Amino acid sequence: MCRPATTYALVLKKQGTGGWGNSKATVKLADGRTLLSESLAAGATEKEYNFNPAYSVYPQWTHWSYLVDGTAAPAGWNTLSGAPSNWETQRPGQFFAASGVTQYYFTKFQIEDLTEFASMDIAVNVKAGVVVYLNGVEIRRYNLPENTEVKEDTAATGESGEPFLLVIGEAVQRERLVVGENILAFELHRYEANEETNSFDGSAILILDNMYLLLDGTGTTVPALTGVEGSDKVFDNNSATKMLTATGICEGVELIWSWSNDRREPIGRYGLVSGNDCNNRHPSGWTLYGSNDGESWTVL
Repeated sequence: MCRPATTYALVLKKQGTGGWGNSKATVKLADGRTLLSESLAAGATEKEYNFNPAYSVYPQWTHWSYLVDGTAAPAGWNTLSGAPSNWETQRPGQFFAASGVTQYYFTKFQIEDLTEFASMDIAVNVKAGVVVYLNGVEIRRYNLPENTEVKEDTAATGESGEPFLLVIGEAVQRERLVVGENILAFELHRYEANEETNSFDGSAILILDNMYLLLDGTGTTVPALTGVEGSDKVFDNNSATKMLTATGICEGVELIWSWSNDRREPIGRYGLVSGNDCNNRHPSGWTLYGSNDGESWTVL
């Protein structure tokens, strides 16, 4: 079927009060990522999950203005006011192979309303280095020197064997996204040699508030446990399951979630479900940390 790209609701219903366990309904995006994965817990016979499948910038089909001949982009190329009007435009899969160290791509897009949304997931197909700009502001760099100016002859610090999808979460509360016209820009840097076939593609999609985000990544616990009440039950988004670290003993436990492909996700809200009456299992005993690299942690 062909339906307008807008916000939808997935309504799950069942007869009886038994839970679905690990069985889930999943909504996948065009680039293969999972947008929604939900189930029904024991005691619930119906639940509604809202989701937004409408890309602000579509993968595969968006026309991008680009410069890949090795020359430097002019100042302000990644802003609405300074974006060049004379660059060639093309869709992913049709770009020329790059001949210099750096490639430049940008596209403009419209946002009608931001009130229902918590963040925007921005994705780019990358093999070596990249700088990501939203409305002229750098929001992420990857495989490039930090805290230094990146120029047209700056080579990436490494590369992957094959291009992969790098996802960047941008919180609406940062106010870099605006209602009306926006511009998304990518600056790609090669490592040692350019690809024979240009694999660039990019996308952007708004994420509704209060969505479950622990989807593409790895969850670990310390101590680590397996079995019916093992570590994986912490992150399965199923209130009918639990992780049990010990019997009759109050002990602390570390819960760590890392997103795939160096993805950084802004956290708008979080929820923890704790059991029994150990003091360190109440909210007063929780400490929430955040990290951009999985090594340096900040108490949030």
